Amino acid sequence: LVWEAGGTEEEAIAALLHDYVEDIDPQNGLSLINLHFGCRVREMVRTLSAYDNEEYIWKISRAGDSALLISAADKLHNLRGYATTGRSLWKQARSEFYAQLLPFYEGCDRVPREWIEEMRRNLDVLVNGCAWWYELRAASARGESDAVDAINKVCA
Repeated sequence: LVWEAGGTEEEAIAALLHDYVEDIDPQNGLSLINLHFGCRVREMVRTLSAYDNEEYIWKISRAGDSALLISAADKLHNLRGYATTGRSLWKQARSEFYAQLLPFYEGCDRVPREWIEEMRRNLDVLVNGCAWWYELRAASARGESDAVDAINKVCA
């Protein structure tokens, strides 16, 4: 996703390694990343490494465009998975956390607007279980059904 949004090689590497420190090597992870990929990748990964939602939001609120782009790509990827296959694993607290991140992504010109809209749709599906509504609207946009048009008028 980072590549799709015009990310740099360093940003793509940081995107791949963003969970390395907290999930695999909390003691030496940043040093190893610095050794193999340089200080810019290390600093992006450091910004994206947090042990709780509060710390993550604090870091993201102060993050540069590179970290925001990587964070948005990560959260979009997660939301896609949850919305399509893991709805039973989703928790309300996670919805609030993701919703708190959206304004930071909206303030970053490098985060594609389509990503933000897709994140909002997926959050809506996860919170409200309204996947049917988006499917109906998509069918209506394609002109596939008169019944869909009627439902859109009632539900709009």
